[in-house]
Amino acid sequence: MLVKNILKEKMTKGVPVFGIWNTIASPIVTNVLAVGGCDFQILDLEHGPFILNHIHEHVSASESENCSLIVRVPSNQDWQILQALDQGAHGVVIPHIDTKKEVDNAAKYTKYYPEGERGFTPFSKPGGYTNTC
Repeated sequence: MLVKNILKEKMTKGVPVFGIWNTIASPIVTNVLAVGGCDFQILDLEHGPFILNHIHEHVSASESENCSLIVRVPSNQDWQILQALDQGAHGVVIPHIDTKKEVDNAAKYTKYYPEGERGFTPFSKPGGYTNTC
């Protein structure tokens, strides 16, 4: 079952949202922040000691309390953005973007074909871990 992106739903309706920056690499802390009533939290992979292949644990800890998880990737690289989104992040923050070309690349990395270059697999959290598309 795919989880709703609560943050996106609220923003689409014009509802104010409240969030927090998280640099503590513990899914328990992520869950506590979500329990505290945040609509979203941003995991900072650039400055926090997070391990990329454990992002899904933070996503689950946050989503369990209807709190969207956003990941700040260390840089504008397609594989980092893909990993964050494929582990279920509801969005990404991409630092160090200074040119239009970098903006265009970031957009391509976050969107599926034909709008972008992000690869799709149904065998991931956003794909529902299923073999049906």
